[in-house]
Amino acid sequence: LNCPYCYEKNKPFRMMDEKTCDAVISFIRNHTESKYLALTWYGGEPLLGADIIDYFLSKTKELKDIRLTSHSMVTNGTLFKESNLELFKKYPLNSVQITLDGLEETHDKRRIRHDGSGTFSTIVENIGKFAEHCPDTSISIRVNIDKDNAHEFMGVYGQMKRLFPQKKN
Repeated sequence: LNCPYCYEKNKPFRMMDEKTCDAVISFIRNHTESKYLALTWYGGEPLLGADIIDYFLSKTKELKDIRLTSHSMVTNGTLFKESNLELFKKYPLNSVQITLDGLEETHDKRRIRHDGSGTFSTIVENIGKFAEHCPDTSISIRVNIDKDNAHEFMGVYGQMKRLFPQKKN
């Protein structure tokens, strides 16, 4: 995306690689007192690295004495394509946090693609897809609030409750 407020804008695009994943798995394995593992995928947009997430999660199966007790993700919600939905059927998330920047008009001025188009309708559609494919995952909608859109929070809340009445959170 090309959000005007992004703090990642001037940073080079980098993704964790398999060598780093293997080193992290080795680090975890070498901490023999560890019994539980909690993972949260975040930063920029984690689903840009869905293949490496899949690789890492497959490696966690090698950790025989360590149990994955918490598996979550913070995402902008734009990349819930079929392969990513299947990934989280294979490795279920306990929770996912999806962010919005206000009601559609405000959101689409802030959360924009490189071609200038907005993302609100894509994200809302993807929340529905995710809820259908991963019904046991807790979904939280976080609304980024500032002085210019704070008045929209209850509108976003109401819209999400109407669109997704089956989801308690």
